[in-house]
Parts: sequence; C-alpha cells; structure tokens
Amino acid sequence: FGKGYFDTYYGNSSLKAVARQVATDQSFYDIVDGDSLPLIPSGYYVLAKAAGSTENQYACVIVAVGYSEKKKIYFEARVYCFNNKYRKGLEIVKSFTFGK
Repeated sequence: FGKGYFDTYYGNSSLKAVARQVATDQSFYDIVDGDSLPLIPSGYYVLAKAAGSTENQYACVIVAVGYSEKKKIYFEARVYCFNNKYRKGLEIVKSFTFGK
C-alpha cells in the first residue's frame, strides 16, 4: 500500500498500535504484543489466534506491519503457523525486508 493508505487509516498511530488494529480488524483474538522487525526499522509484529472451522479449533497467526519512508510503501502480512507453533512463523516474519 502507499503512504496515502497508511495516513488515511492509521494517521499518527504507532506501528505497535497499527499491528494490533490490523489483527483486530481481521477478527483475530488473544492478541499479544510481539516486537520490532529486525530487518525493517519501522516494522512490528503481534501474535494472535484465528478462529478455526469448528468451535474448539484455532490457528496461530502472526500479523506484521512495516513502513518504508524512503520507498513510501506500507505493508501488512499475516503468517499462519503450521501446527499452531509460532517458531517457524517468527523466523519468516523476522526475515522480511524491503530489499535494495
């Protein structure tokens, strides 16, 4: 997304608040603060759960957001974790970069 999208929907919110809002907007629950993204200075992720196909099922999901002032782009990503284990999902999220 472009800077206009980010400004319109999130204004002066912190990336932590934006990540939580994106997770909430997707109806995820049990949202827990994560951390900044190591390769994207203006990036952040949260951990959450998504409803499964039956009442007692859920899927672990990581919601990441980031912004590049230089490139004027904003991204949102949702990584659904295999076997409901965050470890591999976190490896993926922590590898995100805007490239050169």
